[in-house]
Amino acid sequence: MKYEMLNRTNKEKKIMRFTRSISFVLTVVAGAAPLAVTCAAEYPERPITIIIPYPPGGATHIVTAAVAREMEKSLGQPLRLDHKAGRDGMIALEAAGKAAPDGYTLMAGNPTTNAVNPVVRRRQLPFDYAQAIAPITVMSEIPNLFLVAANFPAANFKEFIAYVKQNPGKVKFGAPGIGAGEHLNGLVFGKAAGLDMPFQRHEGGALEALRDLMDGKFQWAMVNAASSAALIKEGKIRALAVSGGRRVPAYPDVPTIDESGYKGIFSNAWQALFAPGGTPKEIIDKLHRAVVAAVESPAVREEFAKRSIIAVTSRSPAAFAADLKADIAQKEKIVAETGIAVE
Repeated sequence: MKYEMLNRTNKEKKIMRFTRSISFVLTVVAGAAPLAVTCAAEYPERPITIIIPYPPGGATHIVTAAVAREMEKSLGQPLRLDHKAGRDGMIALEAAGKAAPDGYTLMAGNPTTNAVNPVVRRRQLPFDYAQAIAPITVMSEIPNLFLVAANFPAANFKEFIAYVKQNPGKVKFGAPGIGAGEHLNGLVFGKAAGLDMPFQRHEGGALEALRDLMDGKFQWAMVNAASSAALIKEGKIRALAVSGGRRVPAYPDVPTIDESGYKGIFSNAWQALFAPGGTPKEIIDKLHRAVVAAVESPAVREEFAKRSIIAVTSRSPAAFAADLKADIAQKEKIVAETGIAVE
């Protein structure tokens, strides 16, 4: 009887200790959720840095700067642009993927940096792209113009096709590197049109492409309308066609490539905002709302309209992630069909 009482007491003590432990764990867990919500509610408490993959002056800079100025009003903190140009956007991508997932380091990206690079340069990445980068939202779309130098013999897109067929191997197209979006699309276009057009690399983004085009390093290139508008106005380059299914109001006489018979090959270039993977959902959602409000503001829409930039945002971070996944899958298909080596 004495042994039974002692044994029961020991059991009761164990049960009490176990109960206290469970209670403690539940208290910690219960306290953690409000803490996470509180942190997100207070975010941001200091300036935010947005990494830009290209030098100042290009489309990514133009779009991000305009959106960031308006985001500062709703977030109540400065948004600083940090240009990390080089290696076709890989320097910026690696910096973003390695940054702390706290919402204070973001990245502005485009199809090359965030759809092509994860495919053709995935072996160079020191992390799993899908885990390291979190999509937030698209900020804009920009039509790409099919550009030639002012002295190019062809006066329109139809004449361009005829000229290249008459001069096989003599008309080069420019792109920022093997596997870049412009390179992949150029290969697909050449195959579809039956054209022999060598590829010529240019260093950097749109501004470098325009410089090399005027210098005769190559004879045509697809460059976004925002970056090329000034040179077109000055008569230094000419637009023979425009990407997508709609003509650009600033160039009403320039036909789309779709209506010229090569539908779906050249699409508009999107500009988007990303965060490091693992950034709390509450912060991602707050940034999404801030971008949407910024893009819908009269100041940004006016700025975009002047540069032929289309104001558009993603329905949600999840919707953008799904669209991006599909875009990456399409790039993988093109890489497989063209036989480009994955680096």
